[in-house]
Amino acid sequence: MRIKVQGGQFFVNGYPVREGFSLREGECRLVSCIAESGAGCATLCNEGGELIIRGNLDVVRWGHDAELLPLPCASMPALLREYAVDDRKIYIAVGREITCEGICSFRHTPPFPIRSPRVEILSGQKKRIANIRGECDAGEYIALFSLSQGSARLLLEAYGESIQTEGNEVAVTRKYNDLRGRVATARYTWKGENFEESYRNVECTHAHSFIREDAGRLLLEAAFARDVREITSLLSPEIADADEILRYFGEIECVRAPLFVSSPTAIAVQKKTPNGRMAITYDFSFEGTKINNILCLDDC
Repeated sequence: MRIKVQGGQFFVNGYPVREGFSLREGECRLVSCIAESGAGCATLCNEGGELIIRGNLDVVRWGHDAELLPLPCASMPALLREYAVDDRKIYIAVGREITCEGICSFRHTPPFPIRSPRVEILSGQKKRIANIRGECDAGEYIALFSLSQGSARLLLEAYGESIQTEGNEVAVTRKYNDLRGRVATARYTWKGENFEESYRNVECTHAHSFIREDAGRLLLEAAFARDVREITSLLSPEIADADEILRYFGEIECVRAPLFVSSPTAIAVQKKTPNGRMAITYDFSFEGTKINNILCLDDC
């Protein structure tokens, strides 16, 4: 099992490592890290080809391999405050995680640590709603949770350069750091049980052409931004189904260069799963300048 390290100075059993190390079957190692966000340590074990990690380091799994990073804002304290819901107390903490205790209990990990959080309890149509706002590395942040006795449900989570709320609508403008320089404007409307996207417009500020080796990255970036027009333009006619492509790739956290594959046309996406963060690497075959096949190089 190969382990890459990123974002800080790492030590394995007390010895510094610059790029990474290997972990044999049945082997355990103590890994520590010093970074701008703080310090951390964890025990890593290779048990039956599966990485078991115990401690306070961040991990992204790449198939049977992994990437270690410092926890973002590890030393940032969470803001804990008391609120009233139907004359009962709840306690909401916002920081690297969003947690709630009291008449309902939940734990949610946002895409980025939340700074300068603000929490407001709103009167919903049927249930109270926790309106959580703040700042993050991607700009402004909003999360809306419905609250009821014993349960809570995430209704909407969004972030971007601008977030505006009016009545039962939330409008989000978001810039993407991608090859096309996309700017997406989306509007989410409350439909009685959930927020649904009622409007979306994607504009590209970088319109110049790219070489064929960039086509895979362009496709994944278009899927990340849900740019249907770009997705269709990159694919050969037999697979040019944008809705199917979006379902295939699913919810993407970010698009990344692959860590463990050297193909010039390969590219990876990072996702948040119930078992932690995972990166999946894809490669592509072509018919002329169009992508005619997508190859998953990891367990999808």
